[in-house]
Amino acid sequence: MSTVVLHVYEFAEMGERTNPWLGSMSVGVLHSSVEVKGAEYMFCDQGIVKSKNDRYVHKESIEMGTFQGSVNTLNGILRELREKFAPGSYSLTSQNCNHFSDAFVRKLVGV
Repeated sequence: MSTVVLHVYEFAEMGERTNPWLGSMSVGVLHSSVEVKGAEYMFCDQGIVKSKNDRYVHKESIEMGTFQGSVNTLNGILRELREKFAPGSYSLTSQNCNHFSDAFVRKLVGV
């Protein structure tokens, strides 16, 4: 069993300047990733990758539930999601890191 954690970040270069202003309108420039079994995964233009958060400022972490599966099951879920979240398929408005995090968490915790 492994805790599934959603990590929320601000973009270091843009978020610090725009989020205070956008936050007053309940919007912002945010990035998300999902941690499970000791690894953090995110979606970017290169596809689904183990997270490297050097461009982001940590905002919060939210426990989403528990993953009951094995490493093989986790790899199967990632393989399935890689079909939809393929390299080069990133879109700021219709297929971004937040869409991936939502789909991944749903698969992991069964919602």
